[in-house]
Amino acid sequence: MGKSALIMMVVFGLFTCVKGEVSLRRVIDTFSTCVSENKCVPCGWYSSQNRVEMYSIGNENGNRFVKIRSEGGNTSIAIQSNFNPSEYPILSWRWRVHAIPIGAVESIRKRSDSAAGVYVIFHGTIKMNRIIKYVWSSSLKKGEITESPFNSRVKIVVLRSGSGLGLLGQWVEEIVNIADDYKQLFNADPPNVDAIAIMSDADNTKSLSEADYDDFWISKIK
Repeated sequence: MGKSALIMMVVFGLFTCVKGEVSLRRVIDTFSTCVSENKCVPCGWYSSQNRVEMYSIGNENGNRFVKIRSEGGNTSIAIQSNFNPSEYPILSWRWRVHAIPIGAVESIRKRSDSAAGVYVIFHGTIKMNRIIKYVWSSSLKKGEITESPFNSRVKIVVLRSGSGLGLLGQWVEEIVNIADDYKQLFNADPPNVDAIAIMSDADNTKSLSEADYDDFWISKIK
């Protein structure tokens, strides 16, 4: 299960939690307004396996963010975010990696872990969603594109690699054009987005993966 469970989260339905009015920029979540009763995940986000022990809400000077610490484990959380990527093509967020899974290579099934991963899950029929996964990889080079060894409908785009030229422990902002990336990766116009998910995992390498996530936005212009 694990990495393929993201699709099922969308199929069986999540509650819509996109906030903000239609404008040039809309917030998916900044994690600052609501924390779930279990204090592990933000409101509106759900675990694929109902395992939230790897997650917590961090707080630095009043700013909340999601923390993931996985010691040989794997789970994910997602939020339903229904929007047209042709209207809102830009996705941005911040992440901060503390620990990279040793020996991980996303394209190899037995080593397919990521220090940090953001999934954009596009609309599709049951178990047939196409997904773009943006990763902070242990070993693949920045700019490299590959395919998930678990699901050929998941394309992996490497945004950061290894220690990131001294960026470990530092917040890094990412800005991607999901509409253009979808056209390049799947040679088709993108359908609506169904959900956004995050996962830092270390189950295949049996090592440690640790990262923080914050400030997810979609925009009409970059």
